[in-house]
Amino acid sequence: MELSRGGSIATASVLKIGASDVSLFIGTGGPYASDSNADGSIDLATETNANAVGFAITDVDLALAILQDADATPGTPTTKYIGLRASGAQAGLVGTSDFGVDFGTGAITIELNIASGGGATAASEVVNFASLGDGDGLVVKTSTSTEQVLDFEERRIHVGANDVLVNLGGFAYLNGNLSFDLGSRTSVIVNSGIPSSVLSAIESSGLTLSEVAATINGFLQELEETDPRTLLRTKFVDAVELARTTLEEKLMSLSRQSRMN
Repeated sequence: MELSRGGSIATASVLKIGASDVSLFIGTGGPYASDSNADGSIDLATETNANAVGFAITDVDLALAILQDADATPGTPTTKYIGLRASGAQAGLVGTSDFGVDFGTGAITIELNIASGGGATAASEVVNFASLGDGDGLVVKTSTSTEQVLDFEERRIHVGANDVLVNLGGFAYLNGNLSFDLGSRTSVIVNSGIPSSVLSAIESSGLTLSEVAATINGFLQELEETDPRTLLRTKFVDAVELARTTLEEKLMSLSRQSRMN
């Protein structure tokens, strides 16, 4: 099993859990939504219970996979790799409007690809699901006739929701579409814009980077402590002259070295 940044696990055990068109209710007076006409689907406009009070999520499709190293020593902390793709038609509090509290969403999606336990951190590798199943991803059956594919390549935490409504007695109100994403930590190279020839000249001068930084910081500190309107032109002219003489000396040194060779 390949991991996200080149690591691997020789043998992995996997637990798959799939579900389709599931409704969940936690509260009193439930269920909140049910197929009252037995047509095989729930119509949220006509098949909900007005007496239900609690939290409900409807029409959930879920694919969950939990993997771990099958060769790990029994009884020792083992990292578990979790992949999840879930979606629902509606989620939120129901029957709470009389208490002045409303919270709900329309369509909601949740996607996870994380590592947990066994010393795992936010920087730990996760499963490269896209490399499984002959490169097509890991298939999770959600019913006898439906399935979902987990094909994440990197760490992923995603929550998206449409038509979000939060109303706390009129004190706090939020309405709109929301999305949250958290991916892998990535190292980047920032182009400073300093030519490589200048950096090479600094290196060959014998000055350390800390000495160069100290010189620059001293220059900036002097400008900060003195009126820059009177010193800026002088400092700029001095800097240009210093650069010119330094370059001339460098070229003369290189010329002497080439003649000696």
